[in-house]
Amino acid sequence: MFVDTDLYVFAGIAIWGIEERAGTDVAAAGCATADTTTGQSTTGCVGSQLARASRVAPAPIFGLGLSLYANSWFGITLEWRASVFSWNPSGTDESGHDRHGQPGSGFPDGVIDGNDSRTTFTHMVQLGLTFNLPPEQSVTE
Repeated sequence: MFVDTDLYVFAGIAIWGIEERAGTDVAAAGCATADTTTGQSTTGCVGSQLARASRVAPAPIFGLGLSLYANSWFGITLEWRASVFSWNPSGTDESGHDRHGQPGSGFPDGVIDGNDSRTTFTHMVQLGLTFNLPPEQSVTE
């Protein structure tokens, strides 16, 4: 059995649509204290946890792929892609600043915003099937 293969490397720009927790001031939302009667989060705090914000994040993307063709009309593709971008997937307060604006020593600062984003290296693996139609091509001179 003969298998034709293509190995390829690619790089470019990806445009990510990201949905994450909306920015909020923890004290203003009432998250600093629990409801005294039930011991659970206040209504304002729960609302701030459910509020979502969407944004677009352009980022570099690169990867490696392999295509295997068993005949003239069918193939299998395996591809790995990687991209680097900043986001806050947990939606929590991850950073803070002291009274002089220096990062780290004021943690937590009680504000959930873009300063809480972390740069991540995101991987994706794709397995695909390729069908070339029509299965029989005619060659003319």
